[in-house]
Amino acid sequence: MGWQGLENGDLIAKAEAAGFGLLISTDQNIRYQQALAGHSIAILVLLKQNWPELEPHVAKVAEIVAEMRPGDYRELPL
Repeated sequence: MGWQGLENGDLIAKAEAAGFGLLISTDQNIRYQQALAGHSIAILVLLKQNWPELEPHVAKVAEIVAEMRPGDYRELPL
């Protein structure tokens, strides 16, 4: 989509404008760096960053994603 290099605030705004309902990130500082109140997009932060550590938890991530609602913010420690 040509969004590489966007900062979090711009990325959240573009994702919302494009109709995305969920942003999955590994940026653990996103809630401190961005004003998340008032956004309709849900944000899920994964507290692991590499695939070998994430892969065994794909089902758990999918479960959490299915539970999230507009504007939710969750961190998943795995």
